[in-house]
Amino acid sequence: YMDKKYVCSDADMKKAIEGVIFLQYKLVTSTPNVPTYSGITYHQFEEEYQKKVKEHERELGINITDQTYAATYYDATWAMAISLNSSIKPLKEKNLSLLDYRPQRREITEVIKQQFYAPELDFNGMSGRIRFDSSTGHSISFIDFFQVLNGTSYSLGYFNPFTPGIVSHGNGTFISDSFPIRYVKVSVVALAIVLAITAVLLGMTIFLHVINVVCWRHKSIKASSPPLNHLIFSGCYLMVVSITVFALLEAFPPRNLVVGGVLFNTMIWSSVVSFGLVFGTVFVKTWRLYRIFTHFRSPGHFLNNSRLIAAVLITLLPLLILSTVVTIVDPALYKEHRQITMSRYITEVRSHSCYVSWSYIIGVLFYYLILLVCTLCISIL
Repeated sequence: YMDKKYVCSDADMKKAIEGVIFLQYKLVTSTPNVPTYSGITYHQFEEEYQKKVKEHERELGINITDQTYAATYYDATWAMAISLNSSIKPLKEKNLSLLDYRPQRREITEVIKQQFYAPELDFNGMSGRIRFDSSTGHSISFIDFFQVLNGTSYSLGYFNPFTPGIVSHGNGTFISDSFPIRYVKVSVVALAIVLAITAVLLGMTIFLHVINVVCWRHKSIKASSPPLNHLIFSGCYLMVVSITVFALLEAFPPRNLVVGGVLFNTMIWSSVVSFGLVFGTVFVKTWRLYRIFTHFRSPGHFLNNSRLIAAVLITLLPLLILSTVVTIVDPALYKEHRQITMSRYITEVRSHSCYVSWSYIIGVLFYYLILLVCTLCISIL
């Protein structure tokens, strides 16, 4: 490609490297405020380093831009210092010292080398955990995996040398596709317990709903407004649907991500609507009772069933608008998280929901509940 005597265009090069997977060292840093082996934190190191950089830029009149491996150089110096310090005792046993060091003194360099690759040289540095492999001479480092797809390089994941496995980011076609795949699921026992509890709740809901329909003329049921009770039962049915779909998604993760996305969005929407129906109806029923007992001579035409149902739908409307906006702007997706288990050479797949804005929906629901309670209290007072 670089030799112009060969005819190879940019398009040809992109075609040639399509799907190629390449590796590079992953630069990691320690937790900013946790002291490292040297006694200072990465945050302190960064401040001091930037101060020195600015001093050199003023002295030399140049702009220092490449600072990528500053933490690595710092850790290399500390690794050398630790190995030299550890060499003092074994050298003393041989009637030698570091002051006797000369490049030609092989017995001294071998001792230093042994300490450099010793298991004891294992410390928390500025660029992460520092260890060296005696068989290769390289540091034991994190490795980034990238793959070229449609002319763009994507990060597939990284290899963590201190815990077995390759963590995938879920982008591109991962190399683990050639390994046997095992889907991680919720145990059958846990699923059975959840479904059993859900079945009991569903049975109770159906039983009470039947009583509400059959005995609607009874004065106690009639006083509670049967049409409003229907809305509460509808909310309970939707909640059962939401719990059931969630349990099935965890126990039997769908291989088709489109199907998973539809089921997951069904779970979210049924939860939102059921919440709005149940608590919105309870709000309206409470206000209705207050109106009856405080204005029993002339409770007003607002107590008409159709108007009460309209009031419930109005309390539900903000939640429907919010859910619709979130679905359009940031739709909930169903993705696979893959991790290679190197000891068994299989790929564990954990199907899970990947979303941002939907995580705030639960908080909004509870704040909305508080708002309804406050509104009810204000109207009563």
